[in-house]
Amino acid sequence: MPKDSDKSSEPRLLYIVFLIFHLSILTKKLSKKKKQRKRVKIFSTWLNV
Repeated sequence: MPKDSDKSSEPRLLYIVFLIFHLSILTKKLSKKKKQRKRVKIFSTWLNV
């Protein structure tokens, strides 16, 4: 049973790291281009859901 818990916790960590990484990229793009606002809105709404 411990293996199952490890499998379920690992993807969550990877998912969180991916989200943080993606958000950092989005903010960097935002500072360069203001056209990325639409993407951020879609991404933020997706995060809420």
